[in-house]
Amino acid sequence: MRLRSRIVRALGDGRFHSGEALAQGLHVSRTAVWQIVQDLQRDGLDVQAVRGRGYRLARPVTWLDGATIQAALPADIASAIDGLEVLDEVDSTNTRLMEATPPAPGRAQVCLAEFQTAGRGRRGRTWIAPLGGSLCLSVAWLFDPQPPGLPTLGLGIGAAIATALGAHARVGMKWPNDLVAEGRKLGGILVEMEAEANGPAHVVVGVGVNVRLSRAAAVGVVASGGLAPVGLADLARRVPGRNALASELVTATVTALRRFAGGDAEAMLADWRTVDALFGQPVEVHHGSATIAGVARGIDRSGALVLETADGVQRLVSGDVTVRPE
Repeated sequence: MRLRSRIVRALGDGRFHSGEALAQGLHVSRTAVWQIVQDLQRDGLDVQAVRGRGYRLARPVTWLDGATIQAALPADIASAIDGLEVLDEVDSTNTRLMEATPPAPGRAQVCLAEFQTAGRGRRGRTWIAPLGGSLCLSVAWLFDPQPPGLPTLGLGIGAAIATALGAHARVGMKWPNDLVAEGRKLGGILVEMEAEANGPAHVVVGVGVNVRLSRAAAVGVVASGGLAPVGLADLARRVPGRNALASELVTATVTALRRFAGGDAEAMLADWRTVDALFGQPVEVHHGSATIAGVARGIDRSGALVLETADGVQRLVSGDVTVRPE
């Protein structure tokens, strides 16, 4: 375990720990401890530093535990998972599973991480997820043969995740892959795949959800150009523990992949329409150097955004959408 993770875990009990005690216990200098605390604060972790008392996390953290997550899965989902690993730190859970050998068709591999050094959002953006305050997980799947409508998979997964989170708060989808609540970003979906023409498709579904965000983390997201974020704890009176929430999201993802493999793509698009947060909204779609204004009218059978503009109805397969003020 890296020094950074060891310090965070030591602070995660919510009690104060002096820099001297941390340094002695970890066999490093107090300067090294101080430098890592500074890095953690810059990364959005709410570490309190009080002269004469030491350091602590503002809120105790329950760390992810693979056995706990596995035990909370429904039996039929647990039996379909060939491997579920929880890492303290990784470049990207999606990258880790994309580089691994794909699972057998109908089987899943799952990877979760407390911290990603190169977490990715849509269009190559950085995904900011503070330690202990978010969920970052990926699920690998092999479609063999490829089901029809594979490009719409991300929308189907998004609908499944939004529906699962709907048990705790009112969550919608902002086309194509943002989880939103109260006009702010709760999380996102990233689907990557390697597919052969008329052959199998290795798919990795990444899910990121904000659970508890510190003020520093929220400021960092906005400063990076992202939509103003929100955490599930800001929306729900009672938030499940991160292990329980991870089990819910893994269950929703694997169930959705099974449905898609079974030919339910069209029905899953219908599910997406029930969580469409843009329908009827005046929006602007930024596509390359062009900006197209109109009213969002849902999606078509291919998953394209239907936009009613002054020049007629347009269908867009990609672009960044912002809601215009009324």
